[in-house]
Amino acid sequence: MRILFISPHPGFGGASTANRNMATMMASIGHDVVYMDEYLPSDINVEGCVIARTPIHANKFSQRVAKDYFERNHFDIIFIGVPIIGLYYYSLFSKLKKRGIRICMVFHSLSLSNGLMSKIDEHLTDFAAKVATHLLFVSEFTKMSWSKYRNIRNLSNNSFVVYNAIKKYSWTRRKSTEVKKISFVGRLSPEKDPNLFCKLAVCKRNNGSALQFNLYGNGPLMEQLKKEYGDDVTFYGFETDINKIYSNTDILVMTSIFENCPMAVLEAASFGIPCIVPKVGGIPEIIKHGQNGLLYEERSPKRIAELLDEMIDDYSNFSDNAFKYSNVYSFEEIQKVWNSVIYKILS
Repeated sequence: MRILFISPHPGFGGASTANRNMATMMASIGHDVVYMDEYLPSDINVEGCVIARTPIHANKFSQRVAKDYFERNHFDIIFIGVPIIGLYYYSLFSKLKKRGIRICMVFHSLSLSNGLMSKIDEHLTDFAAKVATHLLFVSEFTKMSWSKYRNIRNLSNNSFVVYNAIKKYSWTRRKSTEVKKISFVGRLSPEKDPNLFCKLAVCKRNNGSALQFNLYGNGPLMEQLKKEYGDDVTFYGFETDINKIYSNTDILVMTSIFENCPMAVLEAASFGIPCIVPKVGGIPEIIKHGQNGLLYEERSPKRIAELLDEMIDDYSNFSDNAFKYSNVYSFEEIQKVWNSVIYKILS
């Protein structure tokens, strides 16, 4: 089966990683996959896939370029990893759909704010869904959230939920049960609320804790946070080496205002690193409170500090469960789901 996966992501992050993993899994079960991302860094490989850096997103000639590309190549299924792309190429995808080509849109989240522009984006995405034959969501919460829109709801019988998958990384599972290092991994932007993580570090320091707080990521809040919390948090910036991050982490603390199926939580668990996360979005679908992690609703440094103490007191159990539960999201397990999804898309 010949598959095209379109994923132009100027902002490199979790959704981009998840899309690459999806493409890799489809390739590993025997499909001929082309991964199209004009922004993909040259040092990043999408295993098993042909890389196409065709400029279909930002180039002023993109309509012509895309049309020529699709005319030259013959795909059975096209996955659109950024749904709004369906609006850019509405006419082209409509023609491909009439030819019998399956078009599947992948939804990672809703818009991050309740502002007018975000609502407009969501309605435009719903309109773009008219060109789709199938829809894919990374959590039940994501599917439920988008179901309020008519065109997306009309495709409910051709919709699938496939959780993000994680690789088992080369660094072996941590053995020590001594907790010293607490990490934040993510973009330093308002929706991730890294400020709350930094306030947690201050809260623990004021209580005499010797824990080390690490922040991995970059973004618009970096300089402000460094200036205010440079004495309490170690800032590592953007790091692509997963092994470096999690060999320097004992507990992951996430402070996002909104998430669906966060890659950082799944990646940490694959190393046996448990997490403390907000009870928002699709997170409760992958984290069971008191088992493989802890959930919080009260967004305060004091509350998270209490949960941190609770996790440290029973760290070995939390670590064991995090590692055990992570197998549910391994490539091997999620590949089985993809086998079923591809079959249903083509049937």
